[in-house]
Amino acid sequence: MDAEFVKIQYPEKIYGEKNLLESQLGLLSATNRIKNFKKLRSETFATKILLKKKIQNLKESLAHLEKFLPKSKIKLEEEEKQAIKKPVKEEEPKKPSIESEIDEIRKKLAGLR
Repeated sequence: MDAEFVKIQYPEKIYGEKNLLESQLGLLSATNRIKNFKKLRSETFATKILLKKKIQNLKESLAHLEKFLPKSKIKLEEEEKQAIKKPVKEEEPKKPSIESEIDEIRKKLAGLR
């Protein structure tokens, strides 16, 4: 086997090295941006879950407080009139529990890694 060699000029060598380094820099920058995105995305999910829990606790507190507040007769009469006018709504399907949402989010995060 005869080996052939090609002589590369100095400007070509510098051009090739520069392109290689710029490509490496671009890949590392993209990797860093993806890493930061995943981190922010998981923080966003955690914040949304926490907010949802706090809203649920607030709703429960308001319902508990409403039990102890006195009811006015005028308001009750108006509610009865409106109840007669409004058609009965069908039950909406239950929303998934927080635990099932957490499991789904974890599966999605695992799929991204």
